Amino acid sequence: MGDPRRDSVELMHASPLYRYGELKVPLLVVHGTEDERVDYEHTRRLVRMLSMAGRPPQLVELAGGGHGVASTEDRKRVWPIVAKFLQDHLGEP
Repeated sequence: MGDPRRDSVELMHASPLYRYGELKVPLLVVHGTEDERVDYEHTRRLVRMLSMAGRPPQLVELAGGGHGVASTEDRKRVWPIVAKFLQDHLGEP
């Protein structure tokens, strides 16, 4: 996405954290605590801002996880949560 010191305007425009007011639908956030691409603190702030706005997201924290859902154990945990979230918010096909 860019260098935060050089591309801050572009990053702020693209980041859900700075555009949380536009997020009106239910949100599921899955994030690894050791993500080297997107700092986990970014997700903590987004969850806090949405919660304060009365629209708390569902958060799945992957302790020790990186960017993506890489381990079989994490996939077995995450995909049923994703399926239930979609069923709850989209309904039956």
